[in-house]
Amino acid sequence: MNKTQQLIAFATENYEAGGHWIVECWDAADYNQILEENSGDVELAKEALQRQWELTNEQERNCAWGAPDEMDGDFDSAMASAGYGTDEDYGYAEDVY
Repeated sequence: MNKTQQLIAFATENYEAGGHWIVECWDAADYNQILEENSGDVELAKEALQRQWELTNEQERNCAWGAPDEMDGDFDSAMASAGYGTDEDYGYAEDVY
């Protein structure tokens, strides 16, 4: 088993612990890059892979996935929040064709 295959196996063995981010998103070039960044040392590259998926897991936990109550879904208030104002600000003009 070559070094890249060892890293792929490591990520796959740790799929449930977060390795899925690596398995699903990385290709051979990514594995080779992390090997280069770690002087070809497989053990150091494994540690770097683990840090990467732990960081991604942490970022995922900090996202507001599935928190629809934070947004009311109102188009007008979203546009106003984005700085586009509302009909009340600009006056409403019917479309003329």
